[in-house]
Amino acid sequence: MKIIIKSIIEIAGFPKEHIEDTMQKIVEKLKNSKDWEIVEQNLGEAKEIKNLWSTFIDVNISFKDLNKIIEFCFAFLPSSIEILEPGNLNLDQKNLTLWFNDILTALHKYDMALKKLIIENKLLKRRLESDL
Repeated sequence: MKIIIKSIIEIAGFPKEHIEDTMQKIVEKLKNSKDWEIVEQNLGEAKEIKNLWSTFIDVNISFKDLNKIIEFCFAFLPSSIEILEPGNLNLDQKNLTLWFNDILTALHKYDMALKKLIIENKLLKRRLESDL
C-alpha cells in the first residue's frame, strides 16, 4: 500500500545560521531515509519573528505503511500531517492498539521529563532563595 502525506516541519531559535544549518540537516535526514520517499518539498526562507528565527519545510512524502508514518512523526515532530492518498484506509485492531500504545509511551516519556525539569527548577529556586 502506498500512503502519501503532506507534512510541515518547523523550527525556531537563534542565531539565523544555526536555524538554517539545522533545517539542512533535517532535509538531509528526510532525503536519506530508506523508509520513505520525498515526492515534493518546499523549503521556507528563514525569517525573524519576535527575536527568534524561524523556518519550515513543507513536504509530501510517500510511505509503504502506516508504521513508518508513526516513526516519522516521532523522529521529526512535524507541526502537522495530512494524508493525501489513499482516500480510505483499513485499520486492523492490532496495529491501531500498537500505535496508540506507542503514542502513550512517548507522552509518558515527555511527561516524566517535564516533571523532572519542574522539580529541578523548584530546587534551584529554593537554593537561590536560601543563598540570598
